[in-house]
Amino acid sequence: FSFSHLYTALSRAPYLRFLGLDEAWSRYDPIPNPVSQENVDSLCEVLTWLYGSKDKGIESVIQSQNPDVRRLGEVLESSEGLTELRVSGSLSDAHLSTHPANQRFSESLYKARREVREASNNLRGFDGQESSLVGVAEDIFETSRAMRSRMIEKVEEAAKAEE
Repeated sequence: FSFSHLYTALSRAPYLRFLGLDEAWSRYDPIPNPVSQENVDSLCEVLTWLYGSKDKGIESVIQSQNPDVRRLGEVLESSEGLTELRVSGSLSDAHLSTHPANQRFSESLYKARREVREASNNLRGFDGQESSLVGVAEDIFETSRAMRSRMIEKVEEAAKAEE
């Protein structure tokens, strides 16, 4: 039980805003119930994400205080990220959704290229015994071709819009 997660979280502005606390609240003498009644549900969510809940069978989303407490704070400031976290319970998925779609697309495309190149570099390990892998390669090829076609269409649409 890492109580320090809460101390760390409460030193960060995104958590304070999410909980409706004044950013200077910790500089004052402690007061009973610093979180207003209207933000108690938010506090319960934060505590559940930080520590999990045995009663609800929910695991903590914090695997490592750094960077996960920071990442959770970023999620708290994103309506899309917050919704993703509430629905999926995955901090990784929620954090990814806090990035703009164009950034996620670029990162995914570069990552896919790295992975395909890695697979190609390891082709010598394919002995032909697992023929289903040919189907996987065909699926990658078809998906890539469809994506490339749609990207070209968008480039052409953008060029026409600039004219």
